[in-house]
Amino acid sequence: VVGIIGLNEPTTVGAGRAIQELKLKDRVSLIGFDSSVNEIKLLDEGVMKATVIQRPFQMGYLSVKTAVDAVRGKKVPKMIDTGSLVITKQNMYEEENQKLLFPFVNK
Repeated sequence: VVGIIGLNEPTTVGAGRAIQELKLKDRVSLIGFDSSVNEIKLLDEGVMKATVIQRPFQMGYLSVKTAVDAVRGKKVPKMIDTGSLVITKQNMYEEENQKLLFPFVNK
């Protein structure tokens, strides 16, 4: 095995823990999905190479906006891309990415 993709938080964290326990972080690449505290720790420690995060506030905003447009009889798109972002250890400390990783932290 040279790579593992975790399609949600529990499988990503489980795979990360297995990689740590077996001391395989330099041999097995882990790509995750979501941004829990445990996943961020795995990313920071180099166990996880990257994670794909969603934009929950954008998802909520576009959902409500689209619902209102539909109720008002406006034509709405069949598919709406709410955006996602690939976060790596190299870009996880950028200000915009920190806002997505830690949306409820007060400064």
